[in-house]
Amino acid sequence: QMDELGIISVPSYQFYAPFLTQSQTDEMRTLFSKNGTVTAWYGFAEEGMTDEQKAFAKRYEARFGMKAISDALYAYDDMMVMSKTISECLKDDELDSACFSEKMLKTDYDGLAGKLTFDAQGRSNRDSLLMRAEGGVWKRL
Repeated sequence: QMDELGIISVPSYQFYAPFLTQSQTDEMRTLFSKNGTVTAWYGFAEEGMTDEQKAFAKRYEARFGMKAISDALYAYDDMMVMSKTISECLKDDELDSACFSEKMLKTDYDGLAGKLTFDAQGRSNRDSLLMRAEGGVWKRL
């Protein structure tokens, strides 16, 4: 719509822009780039990944036949943390929920998406990522 209205040159902020399925088309990537769209997200940008993130993205694409979005890194890290915590809190094949809650709050994990810790209310302290659409890809700012 911005292109049709002649205001595509006004940069915009699009929260979910890079990660909606319909946004993965060449047409939309071109429009985001033309607009200079900026987004804040988490995990990784297509350009600016660490070596570990690149290796994960390659394994993910080989296994599932599609590119990994940032959520994949968070899901992977979350499952690693939860799996470890569950195994530490199993008592006679039952999960000790008090143990689980206590250990989760003490999480200090350096994962693919960065450092994961929680505040006293159980909110994640993960860093956000600022990206701009350039040349049809999302680049870390």
